Amino acid sequence: MLNYTNAYVHLQPEMPVMVRNSPQERAAAPHTHDYIEIVMVYSGHGLHSLQDNNGNVLTNSIIKGDIFTILPGEIHFYSECEHFRIYNICVDRDFLNSFSDELEQLAHFRDFFVPGRPFQINQLHLMPTDFLTVELLLRQLMRSKHSQRPSRFLAFRVAFLQFMLEVFDDSASGWKKSPALVDDRLFKIIEKLEAHPEEKIDLENLAKKNGMSVSKLAHKFKDIIGIPPVEYCNQLRLARVHRQLEETNMSLNEIAAANGFCDSNYLGRLFKKKYGIPPAEYRRKLKH
Repeated sequence: MLNYTNAYVHLQPEMPVMVRNSPQERAAAPHTHDYIEIVMVYSGHGLHSLQDNNGNVLTNSIIKGDIFTILPGEIHFYSECEHFRIYNICVDRDFLNSFSDELEQLAHFRDFFVPGRPFQINQLHLMPTDFLTVELLLRQLMRSKHSQRPSRFLAFRVAFLQFMLEVFDDSASGWKKSPALVDDRLFKIIEKLEAHPEEKIDLENLAKKNGMSVSKLAHKFKDIIGIPPVEYCNQLRLARVHRQLEETNMSLNEIAAANGFCDSNYLGRLFKKKYGIPPAEYRRKLKH
C-alpha cells in the first residue's frame, strides 16, 4: 500500500464547485480527498497512477485533452510530468448527487462517477475543437462563481450541467481504457501532426523514422490518444476548417486544399458528420 496524504479543498455550500488552472510539479505525492475531482489536462504530458482498496495500482500516460476523475477515497499521484498543467474541477459529492437522476442519463456517468466503479483506466480524450468548447464552459463556470448578480447560482448550475453534458455524454472523440506508458517518440509524432495537419500522413515513413512497425505505431497511438492516427489527423484538419470558416473569406475549395482534403465534397461529408451541418450552411448561419 502507498503512503499518502489527505488533500483538502473548502467548497462553499452555495458554490460547491471549484475550478483551478494550475501548473504541476514533475511529480506529485500520493494523496486522496473527500470531494470528486475532474481533471482536464491543459498542456504537457506525464503519468497518472490510481490505487484501489487492495493496493493494486494502474498507471497510464496523460496528455493535453485527456479527462479523468478521482473519486473520494481513491489514492492517486502524478509522475514523469513535462510542461504539465491541468484544470482541477473539485465537486462536492452532495451537489453532484442532487442531479443524480439527470446525470445518470449521460453515456459515461457510471464509469466516471459511481462509487465502486470497476478498477480500470477510464479516460476521455478531447479533440482540439471539443477542448476549446469545454474550456469556454469552464471559464463560464468560473465567471458565474464570482458574479455578483442575483441569478449567479442559477448561471453556475447551468454552466456546470453544460460542462457535464459536453464531456461525459457522446461528444468525446476518444475513449481510453488500456494502460499506455509515456513514449517520447509518440509525443513527437503527435506534435508534428498538430503543427502540420494539412500534410499527407505517411504512417509507413513515420513508423520507420521512429523504429516501429506501422501496426505498432497505430496501436501505440490509439492507446495514448484513443483513436487511430488518420482519424486524429482528420479531427485536427476539421478544427482548422471550422476556424477558417469563421475567420476568413476563403472558398470551400480553397479551405479543402489548404487542409489536405482531396476536394470540398469530401470535406463537406466529414464536416457534417462531425458538426451536424454542412460547412456552407454553417458559414451562412454565421452571417445572420
